[in-house]
Amino acid sequence: MLCRDQISQLNIDQLSDHWTLKASLTPVLPDLQKTPTYDIVTDGDVKNMVMKVMKLTRSKLMKQTDWSAWNELEHLQLDQYDKQYMFGDPVPVEDESAIFHLVWTYVVNKLDSCKKACCVCDGSSRSGQVPYRSLTIPANCVDRTGSRIFYAISAAENMLVYGADVSNAFAEAPSPKQGFFIYPDRAFNDWWVNKKGKPPIPAGHVILV
Repeated sequence: MLCRDQISQLNIDQLSDHWTLKASLTPVLPDLQKTPTYDIVTDGDVKNMVMKVMKLTRSKLMKQTDWSAWNELEHLQLDQYDKQYMFGDPVPVEDESAIFHLVWTYVVNKLDSCKKACCVCDGSSRSGQVPYRSLTIPANCVDRTGSRIFYAISAAENMLVYGADVSNAFAEAPSPKQGFFIYPDRAFNDWWVNKKGKPPIPAGHVILV
């Protein structure tokens, strides 16, 4: 049950339109106004997303005694995508503007020490320039105003609010009509050959998503 006294002032401030104003005009902590920063670094022959709280890279992990466990997690992530029919067969590069890089994030959950290897496409301007002409998200995202109204009404009416997560939800959406591709990095090639038992991907080939 969600009641007003269960929502901290900090939560309310974060939902407020005023939190984007100058620090002197808002009650929000100054640190929360800073835009989260991250770096995409190439390490271990893959692109890694590195933040202040996530500094693990593939090269560092390959030197650890538990690398085999991390390697299996990479395979697990790609297996999940494969079961959702995300990957086509390798094809020669034709239009480089529609080719994206894979980005890996390696984390260890502080609560239960659970390891996780996550892989997504780099959709920033650093990567491909493909113009999206179709929706790739099956559901709309609630904006700030809508979420504020939703939680306010829920608290006022003493209603229950439930949340849920779906693994690789974006992969459940239909593929873009124009199609796009990914560069197979070392992790992908390792999975392709050693897990799927396929021939090595020829140089200059990409994978249709």
